[in-house]
Amino acid sequence: MQKANAITNDPNTLWKFSEKLTDVCIVGALWFLCSLPIITVGASTTAMYTVFLRNIRNHEQKRYVKPFFASFKQSFRESTILWIIQLVATIVLGIDAYYYHLRGGLTSLVMKGVILCLLAVVSIIFCYAFPLTALYRNSVKETLIESGQHAFYSWPWSLLALAVLVAVLFLLIKGLWYMIVIAGGVVGIANSYIMDHALKREIPRGHGPAKF
Repeated sequence: MQKANAITNDPNTLWKFSEKLTDVCIVGALWFLCSLPIITVGASTTAMYTVFLRNIRNHEQKRYVKPFFASFKQSFRESTILWIIQLVATIVLGIDAYYYHLRGGLTSLVMKGVILCLLAVVSIIFCYAFPLTALYRNSVKETLIESGQHAFYSWPWSLLALAVLVAVLFLLIKGLWYMIVIAGGVVGIANSYIMDHALKREIPRGHGPAKF
């Protein structure tokens, strides 16, 4: 108990926490504002990961705006294509799941379960796709293949990334909708730490917009 109180009362710990919270708010707000046209969500997400991964790997660097917009511009094409693929896949699977939900019955229940599992797989793959786009200048096809490989081989981290995404979406739906401005930043910072572990061998070789 005394150790916990000491950590809580440590000015350095409180300062680091408030600093990290500021990071999340600033980058989360940038992500939200740049995602408003909807079509730019992919580029905004890649830019967000560029900033967070850069700051995680280089603790002394606390720049947000310039790296964010530099990555937004450089990765716009690839990120937008990835986002469109994710959006279409999510909408199609979501409609199918809702259709079987309305039908009812055992067969429909099984089909809905299968579709929800596929939706989870899609979500996990794209949890990797945008951080990998922030790290590398690969083609969309190469990014999707590598995302699937990493999602499979680093499956514990993949499940954790999915859990974070589902938890934030659940909280937004259950009444914390006013937190949507920084919700992207919360998912982004959490997933960046997850990717820092899941892609431990990959990040030092980064040669994309992040330039680690």
